[in-house]
Amino acid sequence: FFSSRRRHTRSLCDWSSDVCSSDLAFSRREENQANAISTNFVCHTWLTDGKFVVCTDVGQILLFEPNGDFKNIQIFDPKKSSFQINSVLRFTIGQHESNQSGGKGPTQKSGFIVAGDSGQIRVFLKNEKNDTDVRMPYKRTESDDLIMVSDNDTKSGIEADVMYRKITNMALSPREDVLIFSTDTNQIIKVQINLERPSEVDKFDYLVSSFHSKSILGLDVCIKKQMIATCANDRTIRFWSYKSDGYEK
Repeated sequence: FFSSRRRHTRSLCDWSSDVCSSDLAFSRREENQANAISTNFVCHTWLTDGKFVVCTDVGQILLFEPNGDFKNIQIFDPKKSSFQINSVLRFTIGQHESNQSGGKGPTQKSGFIVAGDSGQIRVFLKNEKNDTDVRMPYKRTESDDLIMVSDNDTKSGIEADVMYRKITNMALSPREDVLIFSTDTNQIIKVQINLERPSEVDKFDYLVSSFHSKSILGLDVCIKKQMIATCANDRTIRFWSYKSDGYEK
């Protein structure tokens, strides 16, 4: 879907069908700077202004023009260290209210969320003052990152599934106030979130219930109590109600 620019193209890697490698162009002037950029791309998303961001395995966030040109713009916060990014998601604050009212509605803010290891979530907002600094089109929210913190030595199930796991995928509710994400242990977790101040809300919970993190090895049914028992390779036994379609703690 991009126009061909093969004679000006410097291929970084073997891209999927979503973004063709022959369309990611680097100018000769920036070629030496581009050599420091990792070519192990892990995720990407389109932004509301037509541009798109690509995240690398070392936490770099690269901003590309709509036509695929890369102008050596990396999005980061100099006060915060980067972290392994596994998932990225764009958002528009106020879009739901605008759709409900049928008009412009309140001032909309756009940006994107990145998430990775240890349940760390970082939010970037579009810099409305980027006319004075074109190298900083997006900035991290003034609030701190969304990270689960526990004072207890013994971690509960939800704490272990967030603090010691990788976030692999994310989705936002239509009102942009609930973030749902999956982990590398097959858990689906929700958290109330304020996208402008993400660190102020940090109540994590399972979307439905906790699931086995590894393959199920055995299963049995109790007819009288309408329950199913499962045991898995994660060394847990769980009881499920097929009457209420839920996990019995």
